[in-house]
Amino acid sequence: MRFPRCFVKNFHTWKLTASGKLKQVSISSDRYFCDKSTSQFTIDDVKSEVMRKMGVAKGYAPEPPDRSPLLKYLPRSQDDLPVRSMKDSFGTALIPLGTNLDLQMKYTTLMGNVRKGRMLEDLDIFAAWISIKHIYDPKNDQEICPYTIVTASVDETSFETWICKVTNDMRISGEVEMVGKSSMEVCVWLESFVEGEWKLYTKSYFTMVARNSTNTASAIVNKLKPNGPVEEAKYLQASERLVKRRTAAKQSLIKSYPEELEQKAIHDKFQATIDLNDPTLKSRILPHNSVWMESTQVSSVIFPHPEDKNAHNTVFGGLLMRHSLELSYIIAINFGKQLPPSLINISDIAFKAPVPIDSVIKMTGMMVHTELNFAQITVYTEVLNVFTSKTFTTNTFHYTYQFQHTLPEVLPLTYQEAMMWLEGRRYFYNSVGRKK
Repeated sequence: MRFPRCFVKNFHTWKLTASGKLKQVSISSDRYFCDKSTSQFTIDDVKSEVMRKMGVAKGYAPEPPDRSPLLKYLPRSQDDLPVRSMKDSFGTALIPLGTNLDLQMKYTTLMGNVRKGRMLEDLDIFAAWISIKHIYDPKNDQEICPYTIVTASVDETSFETWICKVTNDMRISGEVEMVGKSSMEVCVWLESFVEGEWKLYTKSYFTMVARNSTNTASAIVNKLKPNGPVEEAKYLQASERLVKRRTAAKQSLIKSYPEELEQKAIHDKFQATIDLNDPTLKSRILPHNSVWMESTQVSSVIFPHPEDKNAHNTVFGGLLMRHSLELSYIIAINFGKQLPPSLINISDIAFKAPVPIDSVIKMTGMMVHTELNFAQITVYTEVLNVFTSKTFTTNTFHYTYQFQHTLPEVLPLTYQEAMMWLEGRRYFYNSVGRKK
């Protein structure tokens, strides 16, 4: 497989400032682009490579291949594996939208912009490929990877506000920035080729988990040692994100009471809905320029097919991310009456359980919080097993949108909706704070 020997005037990288923070800069390089006579490593090559490493053949098969013979190739200790650096896992691939017209049709919106849902699909599969690149065992000469790589969560997916046009090539890059015993944080970013240089459009942090060959237990991966001040700064920031995620999990409204100021905010919302002409707890009215939260709800149903499965015969996580995002977009348009609203952030996607390919998937979303010209939308993914009739929630997605005008206020009717309002408010302040 040949990698592109292409050239670009500028590309983005990170530089360590005097204050110890990472700043993205544009520097001259011969790093990557567009010698049309040269073979280029593309996102389709990444997908093919992942399937090849997982031992998945092309074509339909009712059952995934038996991977149990690969169990013997897994290491028993991290000390059995060589220590890796971030550059060992770094990879990049082209999404040739500028020249591939078929790809343009797959990625374009009605306005000629790139579909963000397609970006999420590519980010997910690319994070898996980067994880595979990080894992290295010199004692194992097998072509098939003995690991099963799954997406555990996605954190801090942010988008720039400028329009990403489908007629411009895109480049996807990534690297492993922190490692536990079996988990890896993978930073993946997408750039668009605008006016002769690569311009960063979105960046996301994936937590990938290594499982054994049969996906029945965790598996050990190589340790990571930062090499130089830039990698050390990235590693430190990844560690801070891990602490932040653990703190947020402890403070979840499912596990703990709302804070005092949050309780007051909820009661203020309730008092605003009391009918002064009939001041009882039973009677409630909708204030001016407000909507009930339940009135913003929209649902969709997905019936997966074999083309939607991943290498492990479950529904591809990127597919769930794309459908969830597109449902949130419908809610945003329906509520804000503006086309197009700007998606600026996706917060903390957790994959609680794999989705069997023979499931029926229901997605339900609603506007849970508005403030000024911003809106917070939550989408829940539920899975129905048609053979057992059992349902369970596999994912919760949190989206922050920005509009060009002030939005009506969203008000909860029940205590459950009040908690959804509070959770959305937390995610909103967290995402807007990151953008500042």
